[in-house]
Amino acid sequence: RARDEYQFIDACRRHGILPLLYRLAGRDAAFASNFSPVVKEEFERSYYSVALSNLKRREELFAIQDAFASRGIEAVVMKGIAVADTVYHDEAIRPMTDIDLFIREGDLERAKEALFALGYSLYDEKDQPLLSALSSELQFEIGGQFSLEMAWELTHFERFGGVVNIPPGDVFEFSREYRSGPVTLRAMKDELQLITLAWHYFLHGFSRLIWLCDIAYLIGEKGPSLDWDLVVSKAGEYRLRSVLWLALHLSRTVVGAQAPEGIEKKLAPFAFRKKMIARLLGTNEIIFAPRPRLATNRYLLELALMDGWIGRIKILFRLTFPSDAWIMNHYRLSNDWLALPLRIAHPFIMMKDALLGFFR
Repeated sequence: RARDEYQFIDACRRHGILPLLYRLAGRDAAFASNFSPVVKEEFERSYYSVALSNLKRREELFAIQDAFASRGIEAVVMKGIAVADTVYHDEAIRPMTDIDLFIREGDLERAKEALFALGYSLYDEKDQPLLSALSSELQFEIGGQFSLEMAWELTHFERFGGVVNIPPGDVFEFSREYRSGPVTLRAMKDELQLITLAWHYFLHGFSRLIWLCDIAYLIGEKGPSLDWDLVVSKAGEYRLRSVLWLALHLSRTVVGAQAPEGIEKKLAPFAFRKKMIARLLGTNEIIFAPRPRLATNRYLLELALMDGWIGRIKILFRLTFPSDAWIMNHYRLSNDWLALPLRIAHPFIMMKDALLGFFR
């Protein structure tokens, strides 16, 4: 039994939900009775550990915000801190490994200067040009620890370029200010936040329950006041209808968060694609036992979730015949000369893995 308890704790830690379970157990005695003292002690330890870590992140963010404001740089807080502030209303609930900020591309150089002045440096600097080319973001460290991701595009990834598009201007247009301690921060409005959380969950292969909880809690907290017509309209405009449908579907079936009646139906793909998506999710157990990043079935799932045949054909082509930069990143290569032979071998590797994964 002790072994099972520690396996459970480890699984909850991987999924980032230990602090959330602590809060739920504190509010519901019947729920708390399901867990042993050892497990509940780990819930509590994680909650206060996350609280301390996030307090340090918040102090970092306040300093960055001041430095940006003095240079006239507007930034939108993304993901972890934004969700902790505007959805959970408890910074100890949402574990986060870094600060995520979105800026205008025209502010990039001044933002870098501001961060360097605060003592930040580029994280793993030799890989930053590759990261910037593949995903329009830069990573920073301070005190020897990875600390910050700064992006100026949300959907600029090699295989999704020209297929999925969340215009950078929308991030600012559909944002709002809120008070966080002594400073004013900016986060996306709930409608766009819901879509981008679904996009983030999709990009990471549906691999952690905390990302699904972010979506579910936003629906539970803000669902009645959301402009669902705007959500559906923007998801269609961004070509993320199927991605959002799956996020809402999993929020309901796994966590119990219910979007208004009829919303899932408006977003749902045709029956054949739904069956394919269900098969790929079930076969690979992506939600509860995420496969490594190299798993080809994850890419098959991405294809099934893309809206429109032209988009799916583009992505399939880019997955089969990717750039050298993608090959270098995907196969974790350290030498450029290995990229050419792997570009030749890659289509056959993809085909083999897809057949073995889909029909096993």
